[in-house]
Amino acid sequence: MHSIGVSVGYDRDPDDTLRSPEVFAANNRLKRATLFFSNGEQIELNFADTRGIQRIPLARAPGPGIETTFIKLVIEEVYAGSRYDDTCIAEIEVWGSAK
Repeated sequence: MHSIGVSVGYDRDPDDTLRSPEVFAANNRLKRATLFFSNGEQIELNFADTRGIQRIPLARAPGPGIETTFIKLVIEEVYAGSRYDDTCIAEIEVWGSAK
């Protein structure tokens, strides 16, 4: 894999411009997480408190992407919600190639 994309909060309906920012802020959002891979590697990620997909490159320079059969995401820290004490993740994208 060479990158991951994460939408860090309750960001379900981008067309609802009046309600979505309010709901996004009301729930906890992902601030910091650790990715664990099947090959034993781990990477700590930091996220901005913004709506939309945040894409993080994971490729080594120089070198290949990370070879893995699974990814485990562990939430380390959140941005606190103004109303709810839950943590929402709207979407996770994994980019790479399969063998």
